[in-house]
Amino acid sequence: MTITQTLCQEFQTAPWQIDAVIRLLDEGCTLPFIARYRKEQHGSLDDQKLREISERLTALRALEARRQEISESLQKLDVWTEKLQSDLNAAATLAQLEDIYRPYRPKRRTRASIAKEKGLEPLANALMLQQRNMMAPETIALRYVNAEKGVETAEDALQGAMDIIAEVVSDDAAVRTKLKTYYHQTAMVATVAAKDEDSTYRMYYDHREPLRLMPSHRVLAMNRGEKEGFLKVALDVDKEKAQQLVRYGFVQQTGSPACKYVAQACDDAYTRLIAPSLDTELRAELTDKASAAAIRVFALNLRPLLMQETYRMFGGEGREVESFMAAMEMIHTYSLVHDDLPAMDNDEYRRGKLTTHAKFGHAMGVLAGDALLNYAFETAAEAFDKSTDLRRTAKALQILSRKAGIYGMIGGQVVEFKHVFYSWVCMAVLFVVAYLVRRRLTLVPGGMQNFFEALIDTIENFICNTMGEAGRRFVPLLAGMFIYIFGMNLLGLIPGFDAPTANLNTTVSMALFVLVFYNALGIIRWKAHYVHHFTGPSKFLIPLMFPLEIVSHLSRPVSLSLRLFGNIRGEEIVMVLFFIMAPILGTIPIYALFLLGKTMQAFVFFMLTMFYIKGAIEAPEH
Repeated sequence: MTITQTLCQEFQTAPWQIDAVIRLLDEGCTLPFIARYRKEQHGSLDDQKLREISERLTALRALEARRQEISESLQKLDVWTEKLQSDLNAAATLAQLEDIYRPYRPKRRTRASIAKEKGLEPLANALMLQQRNMMAPETIALRYVNAEKGVETAEDALQGAMDIIAEVVSDDAAVRTKLKTYYHQTAMVATVAAKDEDSTYRMYYDHREPLRLMPSHRVLAMNRGEKEGFLKVALDVDKEKAQQLVRYGFVQQTGSPACKYVAQACDDAYTRLIAPSLDTELRAELTDKASAAAIRVFALNLRPLLMQETYRMFGGEGREVESFMAAMEMIHTYSLVHDDLPAMDNDEYRRGKLTTHAKFGHAMGVLAGDALLNYAFETAAEAFDKSTDLRRTAKALQILSRKAGIYGMIGGQVVEFKHVFYSWVCMAVLFVVAYLVRRRLTLVPGGMQNFFEALIDTIENFICNTMGEAGRRFVPLLAGMFIYIFGMNLLGLIPGFDAPTANLNTTVSMALFVLVFYNALGIIRWKAHYVHHFTGPSKFLIPLMFPLEIVSHLSRPVSLSLRLFGNIRGEEIVMVLFFIMAPILGTIPIYALFLLGKTMQAFVFFMLTMFYIKGAIEAPEH
């Protein structure tokens, strides 16, 4: 089964969707870009599923690379067989591949390898046959007594032979697979105290819990306790049953006198070789899953934790911040619920699950969002019962209300003069800076000239590398757009100012300009043939593709404007809340984070504009 077929089966998607995702990833596209701006290519897969496909693709490619390495290594060892090839092809995980390769992998010097050096491998083979009428193993072993090789007695010979058998048993892939299944089903995670002193891990000083039911937070807690020297952690199973599983494939019921020696070797293989290896492997697997779960939880809680820690960093000791932490998350969730509605983005999936309106209906989606918004302010108002500074709490609630209302997240519908004024301020600053830089140009640049030359040169190289030489004539437009948007974004970091891009009218006007500009370029360049940009790759698909392409092009300014507006407006709301809860210095820790975000928003707008222009001036597909 190919990688594409595997991904189609696992994610219940069509081959063309997987092929599109793989192609876009290989082209260097990021997951957010693919999710937002390449929906028509992959069938509107949601961001969570795209992330899972990407991670699984990486794992499958690593698996195939390792399969090829093992195959080439085995062929060089002259042990290649059709069965071995079949087993390798059937292996679905790296662990299964390594289990198949284990018998042939170069080993360090072991008890088995030492026994082989002493010439005891034929004895081990004779014991493995377990013939009913064979000579007594003790008698056979006398033939291998050799004082020069360190085999002093028949017992020494038999022990060496059993060491060889034990290694054969421990390397058997089928045995290890059966034992892993048994461990997953029955193993208990057992912890005991490593030293007699009190600690935060006291609850684990005598603790047992099924492996399959271990929650991630307890796994990580036990690992920390073990690392700090307070706990001893091990996997516990019924040893006798585990040994029986090992013996089942090797000890024959023939009544041969060799059976007891093979059984002893199987028990030794489990106790000395297999059990420690499985303990390490399964605990590592458990830790990886727990760490991944912890990262997911942390990601969901990062925003409120940042607010809480900043509040504490600057002297906050009360619990009033908790109400605002919860309220912010409710407002965020309400915005997502409404954003997914058919009248907005019409998304049916978010983070791999059905959206509210898709699962419970359009009406419930509207009401759920409304309820969350109202409940957010009900929750935020609970801060009055916890606060000792009612004036500051009231001010924070007032700002939260305004920034989440018609002049905030809901907003931008009403034009505010201040945003026009701030746009003029930004333009004036840029004109002044340009004048100062150009006033004293030198052959050897320094200061501001050096900085802006480096900036423009970087942007120009990026544009030309992406669009080719045809893009050089668009450098002034694209570079100017990036610097202008970035400048407007930066105004939002100045106390008392708002970013003009936090107003929907600003972003819509720029997005409409981009729409008109690149389509005008296409018409000028291709004249009547520009219509072929809207007809798709095949003439037979024109009736279907033409209206879809029209809708796609008309949706681009909506996407451009809402993305820039929403992100900048959201950052301003968060910053204001930080400023209220911890005045002046409270915003400093997140300035760097928001500066990065504002830079990325300017870059995304600039990059998408460049792609749209590039698409308009390129030759149509037919």
